[in-house]
Amino acid sequence: MPSDERPAAERSAADQATPPHARGGPDTVPSSGLLSRRSTGFGFADDDGHAGPDPLLDAELGDVRIVRFVAQGGMGRVYEARQRHPDRTVAVKVMRPGSRSPASQQRFWREAEVLGRLRHPGIAQIFTAGCHQRAGEETPYFVMEFVPGAETLGSYCQRRQLPARQRLELLLAACEALAHGHAQGVVHRDLKPGNILVDADGRLKVIDFGIARLVDDAQPDAGSCTTAGQFVGTRQYMSPEQYGTGRIDARADVYALGVIIHEMLTGRLPYDVAGKSLTETIRIVHEEPPARLMIADGSLGGGADAIATRCLAKRPDDRYSSAA
Repeated sequence: MPSDERPAAERSAADQATPPHARGGPDTVPSSGLLSRRSTGFGFADDDGHAGPDPLLDAELGDVRIVRFVAQGGMGRVYEARQRHPDRTVAVKVMRPGSRSPASQQRFWREAEVLGRLRHPGIAQIFTAGCHQRAGEETPYFVMEFVPGAETLGSYCQRRQLPARQRLELLLAACEALAHGHAQGVVHRDLKPGNILVDADGRLKVIDFGIARLVDDAQPDAGSCTTAGQFVGTRQYMSPEQYGTGRIDARADVYALGVIIHEMLTGRLPYDVAGKSLTETIRIVHEEPPARLMIADGSLGGGADAIATRCLAKRPDDRYSSAA
């Protein structure tokens, strides 16, 4: 059964940007989201909730120096840092001390490997990866592109009260970034507004490939279900097949795009799963039709509704084959 092991203060910024009627309950299940906030100023809260000095502040990891804590997710912490060569501001993601099981480490390194495959202006780039030695312990980390002035997609659209057409333009940029990933054999598997950032200049970045899947990976695929029987992903955006144990491909991301299109244009999710149990959510997603996309902006015609409806098809074969 899905669980959200994070305190409420750590919940995804996407949840904060979603209207209350579309949120409801602990619908986010474990992933390595980078946008969950648990900042204590210059302090640090460990996995037991004890506050104190952050041991990584001012620490040097290779040729980067940690400047400040930025965000925390289910598996990692993200810091702003300064790299010496070349001289630039970067982001550093490190594994949380309480998340260093062999499976979690494998997932962490998988994210680094996935990012290493991708070279697109709409995807935050990875620069290097390594292990930081401290007090006899190894802390896995990787250094990546820093997105200045970043907001989640939902927050960016709401704060600026963007009209539907401009929201669609941002979503098109997200599709282009995702299509690049699909062309490289990468399935994101946790696409949601909280994993799409928009910087101060309106440039979009898809982030958090922590549970991404490589299509050519020879390892068995258990879908989105872990060996402990928990699903990984975010319930509101998961496709019907992600609730099973079959192989997941790019069409699961296409489904999530359909949910995001609906949410960004109407402020509501296509399915009312707020506060519903897992069993009921699975039934709704498998059996009930999604809400139609009704938008006040008549200039868009019925095109957006037709696209969202096809993205949200129950059967993967009835959806677009990729985000291209």
